[in-house]
Amino acid sequence: MFAIGLLSLLSLGLVGMAMGDDGDTTEDDTSEDNVIFEDGQQITLGPLDIEYTPPEDVDPDKQARIEEFIENQRNTPGLKIEDAVEDLHAFLDQLEAEEAEAEEAAQEDGEAVDASEDGAEDESDEQVDDVARPPMGEDYRDPIIIADELEAQRILDEIAAEEARQPVNLVTVTDQTGAEVPDNTVLIEPTQSEGEEAVPFTVTAPDGENDISVGYDAEHTFQIEFNEGTETVEMGVNSSLQGPSGVLEATTTTGTDEDGDTFTQQTISETFTNSTAVTLNVLDSHIGTHIAQIELVNEADSLHLDFGEEVDGEMHLIYFESEDSTQADSSTTSRAFVIQTSAGGPPISEEEFFDLLATENGQMTGIHIIAEVYLGQESVTVNASGDGESAYQIMLNDQVNNAPKITSSISWTAVETFDDRADVPVTGDTPDGFAPISPDEGGALGDDGAPDGDDISDLFEDAGLNPGFFGF
Repeated sequence: MFAIGLLSLLSLGLVGMAMGDDGDTTEDDTSEDNVIFEDGQQITLGPLDIEYTPPEDVDPDKQARIEEFIENQRNTPGLKIEDAVEDLHAFLDQLEAEEAEAEEAAQEDGEAVDASEDGAEDESDEQVDDVARPPMGEDYRDPIIIADELEAQRILDEIAAEEARQPVNLVTVTDQTGAEVPDNTVLIEPTQSEGEEAVPFTVTAPDGENDISVGYDAEHTFQIEFNEGTETVEMGVNSSLQGPSGVLEATTTTGTDEDGDTFTQQTISETFTNSTAVTLNVLDSHIGTHIAQIELVNEADSLHLDFGEEVDGEMHLIYFESEDSTQADSSTTSRAFVIQTSAGGPPISEEEFFDLLATENGQMTGIHIIAEVYLGQESVTVNASGDGESAYQIMLNDQVNNAPKITSSISWTAVETFDDRADVPVTGDTPDGFAPISPDEGGALGDDGAPDGDDISDLFEDAGLNPGFFGF
């Protein structure tokens, strides 16, 4: 039978097989290309990668079934020759049984052999399914190979993640055309000596319309400086944000106080012509690692806090004014704090808020400061008049955003305003770890948030006042 020849070839490493209608199999010819011919059938030998060349007179249905069997064997990774032989035994036994049944039916009923084979094919569909075959598919691949592939992919993922964490890959600045601005023109690497406290990378906005995006990384911090052309800024809690200075304008008025004394008041305010939409992206793993510091002195600017879906807890927006006063001078600094407390808990109390500000890192059990928003400063200076027309002069420096646009993707549990208290170390400056954000020293505003002395002197002189009376 053809089965014997076919099995013997498999045991030698058969890569191709064929079948015929004769009983015994004899070798008719052997070529130098590992091709042999048996009973007029061509068989190609090689590794266990089965190939099949059917004879011209093979039954089409039988040929289709043989090809299906071969394809299943070929697609079974790691198939051993003995397993292939065992499967082939069952397959050939089935074919022979079907042929015998077809011939017997043809003799008894006088029907054509082709019709009998068609009936046998219909009955054998379920029998083929019952043949034991090795499991196939992605789920049955070699576990060792799968483990090696997973380890290789893990290493590649770690390398890609490390590259993504580098500052040059965390910072993206685009111009008005949407093209990315080269990093070396907008990213300044900090310089520091060994042992000094880490300082942030500086991101500066280019001229013209631009958009800035700085990603989060626990090991790097950034100081973002946007300008009048910046339309949007995206940042994480590892960044601080500072906007451009506005234009200082001075107005002069006169009045009479409750004692009947005449005074002259010089009011200095700051106006802006630009607006920038700021988005602070916060994931649960970011909270407690850093505190974002954002300058929002321009009332046209907006701040939106976009929390990840996994972030829970209660979100509080607390407005706070700290004061620093002497007999002749007083100043008030306005800030807003975004604070997270435990889910389901009550709104943060005033006592808890002041205790939180007194900490070094803005964290207590179940309470975290996520962001500190600098809203500006208002200061009043009173000096004796030397013009002979008024008893004294008042200089009012008003640079506070009284209508900040702050929104959140999570509803606020509470929006509160707390006043300064003498027993809390927040008067004048923010506690350690919360250095107030202020514009550059060389700009219109100084480190304390008040206008620079030279600019104020010019304003006084333009208004016909003596800046010397105000200490400038």
